[in-house]
Amino acid sequence: MRDSRLPNRLLIPAALLCSLLLVGCEKEQEVAEEIIRPVRYLEVQPTTGRDERIYAGTSRDTAATRMSFRVAGRVSYLGIKLGDRTTDNQVIARLDAADLQLRVQEARAALDQAKANQRNAASVLARVRGLYENNNASRNELDGARANAEAADAAVASIANQLQLVQRQLGYTVLRAPAVCDVATMDVEVNENVAAGQPIALLGCGGETEVKVQVPGSVISAIRQGDKVEVRFAEIDGHVFPATVTEVGVAATEVGTTFPVTVKIDEEPIPLRSGLSGEVKFKVGSTDGAGRMILPLAAVGGDLKGRFVFVLKHADKKVTPVVRQPVEVGTLTGTGIEVLKGLEAGQKVVTAGVSQLRDGQKVSVLKKLEVTR
Repeated sequence: MRDSRLPNRLLIPAALLCSLLLVGCEKEQEVAEEIIRPVRYLEVQPTTGRDERIYAGTSRDTAATRMSFRVAGRVSYLGIKLGDRTTDNQVIARLDAADLQLRVQEARAALDQAKANQRNAASVLARVRGLYENNNASRNELDGARANAEAADAAVASIANQLQLVQRQLGYTVLRAPAVCDVATMDVEVNENVAAGQPIALLGCGGETEVKVQVPGSVISAIRQGDKVEVRFAEIDGHVFPATVTEVGVAATEVGTTFPVTVKIDEEPIPLRSGLSGEVKFKVGSTDGAGRMILPLAAVGGDLKGRFVFVLKHADKKVTPVVRQPVEVGTLTGTGIEVLKGLEAGQKVVTAGVSQLRDGQKVSVLKKLEVTR
């Protein structure tokens, strides 16, 4: 006969086993919570309030002239090439003028015919006037002859104007240099069809050299007209050209939120040409004019509540809690991210592993991170 009390007796060891397992799990969790994460830190100090920003641009002659034809046509001749220096009034390019020459001939023939009609109308008018004075022609006949003569005169004037216009257009098929200039760009080839106003070449005619760059909106407020900057060109190694900010854009460009800034080269011991690839170095301060804190990008975390850092509560101890501290950040620089508010000089900020820390967590302090500013 089976013992019905057997299952109840077996329940006691099973319950005991579960209790032991739960206690073990809780102890393991407590051990896991006691793990102390090692961290490095940075003692923050204000910068000098000046930071370097570099933006790329292209050199341009302030007296640059973009050459183009005033009429459309096919390029039949190019008298210059990239890098040439022109002479005053040198022929730069010509268009195929055959069609315009035909129009000139047609206009001249039409003018000759109009003049012949004018002479005939004038003769008829003189004859009818004589008949009218002798009472051999009516007043209507005289008025008709006078009207024909006036129409012939108007036709001659109109066709003469058309001939002058076509002749001027024929002259527009030759493009000449306005002065002694350097050829900065060539935009067309022989036998290429061009429209009126289409750029043919860019000439630098002895003006000063300037470089235009695009500056982000986060920095534009720190740049002023008259600021001194430095310019380097990729094509000229090892030479720094001092320059001055001459124009600061007040409206953002269509692409992104950048503003145009123009700088002018102060001295040109080395001849410069248009089209050189340059880098302009600006020295800008913080938005409020005071010194800023610069932290490594990895030291600043962010969540729905905003940007934050972890500060060591007791930096002089080997093990210390960390304190979450909200901050207000500025822009990225060449050495890190700008912190505008939320930190004080001398505070010790954890520089890595921010996403794995929580407010109040204990950490093991490693050596201080040294940063060169």
